[in-house]
Amino acid sequence: MSEKLVDIVTKVLEICKEIPLCDRCLGRIFSAYGVGLSNKLRGLSIKTIITMIMPYIVKELDVEDVKKIAENMKFPPILEVLRRMNIHVEYVEKPCYICSDLLDHIIEEYTRKILKESLNYEFENFLVGVHVPSEIISKEENILREFRIETYESIKNEIKREVGKRIKEKLDIEPEFQEPDIVFLINLVENKLDVNIKPLFIAGRYLKLGRRISQIKWLVWNGMKYRLKYDLSIEECLQAIVVVFKAEKAVLHAAGREDVDVRMLGYGRPMIVELRKPRLRKILEERLRAAQSKVSEASKGYVLAFFEKKVSRNLVREIKEQAKNHVKTYRALVLSESMIRNSDLKRIENIFSNILISQRTPTRVLRRRPDVLREKIVYKVATRKICENIFEAIIRCQGGLYVKELVNGDQGRTSPSFSSVIGKNLKCLELDVLSISASIQG
Repeated sequence: MSEKLVDIVTKVLEICKEIPLCDRCLGRIFSAYGVGLSNKLRGLSIKTIITMIMPYIVKELDVEDVKKIAENMKFPPILEVLRRMNIHVEYVEKPCYICSDLLDHIIEEYTRKILKESLNYEFENFLVGVHVPSEIISKEENILREFRIETYESIKNEIKREVGKRIKEKLDIEPEFQEPDIVFLINLVENKLDVNIKPLFIAGRYLKLGRRISQIKWLVWNGMKYRLKYDLSIEECLQAIVVVFKAEKAVLHAAGREDVDVRMLGYGRPMIVELRKPRLRKILEERLRAAQSKVSEASKGYVLAFFEKKVSRNLVREIKEQAKNHVKTYRALVLSESMIRNSDLKRIENIFSNILISQRTPTRVLRRRPDVLREKIVYKVATRKICENIFEAIIRCQGGLYVKELVNGDQGRTSPSFSSVIGKNLKCLELDVLSISASIQG
């Protein structure tokens, strides 16, 4: 025999003199040998080799040790060879030290469970995970330490691979190890199958055609319980689409936000909707149309959503970071305490052209936001007089600018402001977002 084969045989005899092992668990100990073989076939091959050279082994070892090895190998042909050599072993069935002879059953049983459960979901790829009891892990560690094993594959890896291979063949779907659509977790601690579904992220945009509509649900305490401050929110309207994708919840990730009394018009605000635990995840045209209709119905037409495509989770952070650098166009309806002259409007247009605005956090939001200094650019302002003390301003500016404070100055906390440059007390009556220069790639 070659030196390497002698080493393998010696190690097998050393191990099997002490503990019983099934074909799979023995094969895993020598997983680095026999590329392309399953652990079961590898273990069976090792036992076959031991059977073939048993006459030589008997000459080298004590008979009692040979009997222990024969019992722990759990391989009837070895007993037959020894019987012909007049060595009688009273065979007592011993369960495998690691898996208690359950590994084949576990693989087949959980393959059936996963195939049955998979009928409830849509997915383009999958991953199999395994949660192994701590006592099995301890037994594996004991074997590695006591017998100085360097070629071992864990039982966890074998179950994942063997079940995954069967699922792939039956469903003709590839496993995905980085971002799987669905994870089938074989929980051997509690003897159950857990299913973890990856969220589905859909890019789109929304329009808000009414006022007093918050972006997310806004709860206030009335002394006895929490109640909604506003009857309608964008995120609540989006919950209507969960039925389309059979999801548990919809979460809104928007590129910035507008105040509750500000309309979002034009092309809309870019957003990503995260659907938690969707059973349906194919982005079909009819599903997107149905989802859009659901949002419109839920809001009675005040909120319109347009869904475009599936995107990755990474884009959620990206659209939030990019929001502060977007170029936005607003329409402001402004009231003056005194009469507005055409020269006032001309002065506003001339001064607020590519100008840097310094703003401290507005007093109206100071109680919930830190007092910091921001600098934002106003690129252009166009005005139109409505009546003697009301005018309209179209403002093109950098994202993150507080436009209401650009108008009224916020007691000097925003400088310069419309109010400060014409020396009049101004108030923003209405504000609309007309456009946001942003799109979601990917």
